[in-house]
Amino acid sequence: IIVILCFMAQDLLTPHFNQVMHRYSEYVGNVTQDKFKYTVKALVFTLIYSIFKPLPILLAGIILFDSSNNFTHAIGAGVLSIGVVYLIYQFAFILSQDKGILISHFGRPKDLIQDSHDKLKTLMIFSLPVIGILGFTEAIDNTTLRNSIGRGAFIFFCYLLWLMYKFLLSAIQQYRSDRHDNLNMKMFQKIMWTILLSAPIISAVLSVIGYYYTAFQMLIQLQISILFGFGFLLAYQLIKRWMLIERRLIAFDRAKAKRAERIALREKEDASDIESLDNYEEPVVDLETISSQSLGLVRSLLILAFFATTLAWLSQTHTALLPFLDGITLWTTTTNLNGIEQLLPITLKSLFVSGIIIGLSVMISRNLPGLLE
Repeated sequence: IIVILCFMAQDLLTPHFNQVMHRYSEYVGNVTQDKFKYTVKALVFTLIYSIFKPLPILLAGIILFDSSNNFTHAIGAGVLSIGVVYLIYQFAFILSQDKGILISHFGRPKDLIQDSHDKLKTLMIFSLPVIGILGFTEAIDNTTLRNSIGRGAFIFFCYLLWLMYKFLLSAIQQYRSDRHDNLNMKMFQKIMWTILLSAPIISAVLSVIGYYYTAFQMLIQLQISILFGFGFLLAYQLIKRWMLIERRLIAFDRAKAKRAERIALREKEDASDIESLDNYEEPVVDLETISSQSLGLVRSLLILAFFATTLAWLSQTHTALLPFLDGITLWTTTTNLNGIEQLLPITLKSLFVSGIIIGLSVMISRNLPGLLE
């Protein structure tokens, strides 16, 4: 019944959804009609519309996962894993449609987005059954099944994951081939892609030599961190679009004001005033400067928020992480407390926190003026 209701709801809402997405995409680029709220509404409608197909799978997984029988519980874990991954894929698929946000609102190349989707779709067809097997073997109370079928499925999943990251890297390099990023950004991207490409290989090797649980946990935590990263990247694109709309409106208002002044001077037929106006430079802040500074600050803050969120998530799932960092003493110093000298250890945790504070202070001092303007 739930499957039928979901498909009926999708069939009934599809024409309205396509109409809304088409109408919102027509406003993009029009100075007088383009507004940030249309992008937000399109994103909300995309999220709601993407739930209909995965919803029956998710509900079935939740119902089975709640069972007291271990075998049924394990089947529910597998079905629920498939439903979550399918929901993420469905959301990304609708974002990449012709009238979706990625192409119509963010202006990403249509050919690149569609080619990426076609190849990722093929990988997803092979990945969903493997993910279901992994969820089933991890939840069932059978060590032999987990270390045989589960281990083999995990190694195959690592291979599929490596193929996906390899394709994404080649597609992004093709898209950014004509861009000139600064040295820090190039180094950050190189480190990030090295980690993404090496993590599946390392996990597969660790699984083969007997460290299956460690490899599984490491790879899962990395994928969750990547999902956080995509969420912050989407937030950055939304903020960037809002800033570009505001910049376009400011430039449009300036052009209208200058045109009104010219028309007023022509009506007075004052040639000298016209000549002086042509040579007059309006004392306003450069839009290019404030836009670049604002985007730089937002980008830096979102990167910092991403690392903070990832660290908070890891500290919740791995409670020994922060005590472990706090237990590594780099050097010691002395401090005076009530006239008594005491040793104060400088740990890896304190060095990490101080680095975050210094980096945040530098980013704010360099880019805050533009954001305030």
